[in-house]
Amino acid sequence: MGKFEDLTGKKFGRWTVIKDERRKDGKALCRCECGVERLVSKKSLKRKISQSCGCLAHEKIIGTNITHGGSKTNLYQRWQGMRNRCFNKNVKNYKYYGGRGITVCDEWLTFGPFKKWALVSGYSKSLSLDRIDINGNYDPSNCRWVTMKEQMGNTHRNIMVGDICLTEYCKKNNLPYGTIRRRIADGWPVEKAISMPVKKQNRTQTVAETEMDAYIKEHLQKLDNNSPIYAAMQSLAIIRVIASQLGGNQCKNVDIAASPA
Repeated sequence: MGKFEDLTGKKFGRWTVIKDERRKDGKALCRCECGVERLVSKKSLKRKISQSCGCLAHEKIIGTNITHGGSKTNLYQRWQGMRNRCFNKNVKNYKYYGGRGITVCDEWLTFGPFKKWALVSGYSKSLSLDRIDINGNYDPSNCRWVTMKEQMGNTHRNIMVGDICLTEYCKKNNLPYGTIRRRIADGWPVEKAISMPVKKQNRTQTVAETEMDAYIKEHLQKLDNNSPIYAAMQSLAIIRVIASQLGGNQCKNVDIAASPA
C-alpha cells in the first residue's frame, strides 16, 4: 500500500476536504461551497474530475446553450440523457444516478469535449455509454462504449458492483442472485436491480440454475427450429420451468421455452 496522503483542509474547485482518513475506497469527506457534504474520490479531486457537488454543473448547464452544431444528432441525445440522469430530478431514472450522488465531470458539461472524447473512443449508434465503476461518475477515465448485451450483462461477462462481482455482492448482502441477474438481463440498470426490494419467494435460484437457464435461452435463439438439438434443448427448458415451479420459484423461466430460433 502506498504512502497515505492527508488532504484535510485542501481545496479542489468548490470542494474543501474536511476529513481524510485511510479508507479502502480512497475517498475523503468534502464540503462544497454550497454546503453539501459528500465522500469524494481523492483521485477525482486531484485530477480535477470532480470540482463540485453538481451545483457548478447545474450553473454551467443553465448558462450555456452551446451545442457545437450537433443538437439533432444521436450523440447529442446521448449526452443530454447523461446530464438529465444526473441533474434533472424530474426524469424517471434520476434516483438511480443523481439521487445516488453520481454526477458528470466538469469537462463534459458542454457538448464539444464530450463529442471529441466519444469520437476517439469508439462511439457508434449501436453502442451504449457504460460506466466501468457503476458507483463512479461520468468522466473519461470511467466511461466506455459497449454493446447493449455487454452493458446489461451477458452470460460470459462478470457484472461488477463497485470492485466485486455480482455473485459476491449478492452473497454479502443476502440478495437472491437469480432475481438480480434476471433483472439485469431484462434490461434493468444495475443500480436499480440491486436496490429495488425483492419480493420474498419460497426458494430462489442458485447461481448454477440461473447460468443454465441463460445457456439454454442463448442456444435456443441460435439453433434451427428443425434441428434435433433444438428439440432436446426445448425439452430441457420445459423441465427447468417445471422444476422451478415445483420448487416454489415463480420466476420468468417460462419465457425460455418460448424463445424464438
